[in-house]
Amino acid sequence: MSEQNLQISIIEIRDLSSVVININDVSSVIINIQQRVKKYNIIDNIILSKKDTIKYRLNERYDTYKDYLQDPYVLTCLCRLVCFIICIIILLIIRTNINFP
Repeated sequence: MSEQNLQISIIEIRDLSSVVININDVSSVIINIQQRVKKYNIIDNIILSKKDTIKYRLNERYDTYKDYLQDPYVLTCLCRLVCFIICIIILLIIRTNINFP
C-alpha cells in the first residue's frame, strides 16, 4: 500500500475511532483523526487501540503462567503456605498476649 493510498484511506475514515489497515513491516503508526493524534500498535496487520493493546499484553502474560495457575499441586502448595503463615501469626499473637488481665 503506497503512502498516497494510505493518506486517502485515512481521510476517508476520519470519523472512526479504530481502523484496520494492511501495512507490512511497520510496528507503529500515528494517525491524525479530527485534529487529535492517537497512537496505535500494529500486530498482525491490525491497528489496536490502547485498551486492546493492554488486553493483548495481559493475555500474553496469562498464557505464560497458565500452566502454573491451572496446576492443582501449585494451588494446594499455595493454600498450605497461607495456612502455615496464618498459624504462625496466631501463635505470635497468643504468645505476646499470654498474660490476660
